[in-house]
Amino acid sequence: MTSFPSIQKPLFYVTFEPRIKWNDNSIILLLSFLKENKEVLKVLVENRGGIGDITIKKELWEHASEVVFFGANIYYSPDQCENKWWNIRRACMRNRNYRYMSEVREIDPRI
Repeated sequence: MTSFPSIQKPLFYVTFEPRIKWNDNSIILLLSFLKENKEVLKVLVENRGGIGDITIKKELWEHASEVVFFGANIYYSPDQCENKWWNIRRACMRNRNYRYMSEVREIDPRI
């Protein structure tokens, strides 16, 4: 009788979305959407994920994804939209001459 080595299953699976390149039109659409919804974003930042904020956060980024898709005809997932926003915001904090600084300040004046 032949014995086969046991194969351990991973404890969790990591799924990766393909790396995407954002174009200027998509970024402007995302920032315009966030400017229109800056009060919702402000509440999320202030509450830092309090009770009920999870559904608000999920809906915000799902709508952002839809707006960018219908405007630029390129699909970015809700997670990609959220990550793009935080990356742009971080870049503005590090570089005061960042190309989207004026748009970001309209959304978050603390920057």
